[in-house]
Amino acid sequence: MMDGDAGIFPSDEDYQAWLEVRMTPDETEQMEQMAFYWQGRADCYAYLKKWGLLARRNE
Repeated sequence: MMDGDAGIFPSDEDYQAWLEVRMTPDETEQMEQMAFYWQGRADCYAYLKKWGLLARRNE
């Protein structure tokens, strides 16, 4: 914690707690974006397979 933060946060423990709460939505948002990304990849694969555009193995 910097000296300028002393008036905002009474202790380093309070500052660390604030940081943890602040970072939680960022992690949740990142997980949500990754879920959208992987679902999009799965959908793309399913459509390519449905249209017969993927090379099939063992045939």
